[in-house]
Amino acid sequence: MLNGQCKTRLSSEAKIYLSKLTPIRTCFITQEVSSHLMKGLTGQQLLLYASRLKNCDSSSDDHKKIAIKWLTELDILQTANTPVERCSGGEMKRLVLGLELTSLKMPNLILVDEPLSGLDTYSALVVIETLRKVATTHPLTIFTSVHQPTNEILHKFDQLYILARGGVLIFSGAPSAMQLHIDKVPALNSSFSSFSSTLPIEKLIRQSCAELPNEVTTTLSQISTKQISSELLGEAYLTLDGVQPNRPRITVYSVHQLSRRYLQYLAAYLWKEWLAYLTICLLYGASIRILFTTEVTKPSACFSLEDDLSSCVKSAEQVHDELLLEDNFYYVFYAVNIYMLLLIIYSSIRLHYEFNVLENEHRNGKHYVDNVLCGYLY
Repeated sequence: MLNGQCKTRLSSEAKIYLSKLTPIRTCFITQEVSSHLMKGLTGQQLLLYASRLKNCDSSSDDHKKIAIKWLTELDILQTANTPVERCSGGEMKRLVLGLELTSLKMPNLILVDEPLSGLDTYSALVVIETLRKVATTHPLTIFTSVHQPTNEILHKFDQLYILARGGVLIFSGAPSAMQLHIDKVPALNSSFSSFSSTLPIEKLIRQSCAELPNEVTTTLSQISTKQISSELLGEAYLTLDGVQPNRPRITVYSVHQLSRRYLQYLAAYLWKEWLAYLTICLLYGASIRILFTTEVTKPSACFSLEDDLSSCVKSAEQVHDELLLEDNFYYVFYAVNIYMLLLIIYSSIRLHYEFNVLENEHRNGKHYVDNVLCGYLY
């Protein structure tokens, strides 16, 4: 909903405000980062093709410099020559972020769904520090969802939005302001009177799990909502449409680059699958050759209108020729249709696995470079 892709689940009371000063260019990184990556390609190849697809008017040297720049800035230069499937979870998450940052006209709102899922404490800290570094050194905002963060990770964020059940906001502000926010609701503090050392975030998270409706959650929500409303005045305007989704288009250049990338993907990662598929096709062809004799090509299927077609009396040679013609039909039918069926089945299986990559690239696709619209699958 935040990136403009889905608005059907918003409640009737929902209001969308957009900045008056900055046009929003979004991109969305899913929780399952493997759905953004093509296995078999190295880290440098991934960013190289991303740059080619996003920056169509740059030279080859520029694309390589962009790829190396982001591998270095995201502290994943060691993945330059490493196939993506051999990278760690933290490296994969940073590679996906690098894909979206290769555009010369970067998105200014990056939405990352659970970037810390599946990571150990150290890797999670590295990923968060990387996100913070990118957000502070470039003109963009990174919005993430995080579950059960440590206190150290929590304080890496500039702003927090803590939601209770049902999406009810119970805190909005800097991490350092949590205790002050809690102090405004004496009932919340009293419930932790015997736990004086409890961290503010633990109090809010525990409260967020409480059954609704309850007085404490309602009070916290009212305070937070009032604070956000005052911050929006003068800086944003109310809109019904929200953020406009990307509407990329495919160009001849992008088809060329996508084809090159896919061939590398096949050669590096899917060669065993293709070898198995070709073997099956060759074995089937050999079986067809054994089952049908070459004589099926000899009889002619042509007939003359002067022939007596009403006669039921046929010579042995005519009967033999008709049987061969029948076998000829079955040969052509099986030879063509079974091959097509094998191709359709294999292509459908591959499309099923690769559709998420296609969808993610298409969603994050539209970027303006030097006032020229370059639409791609990226």
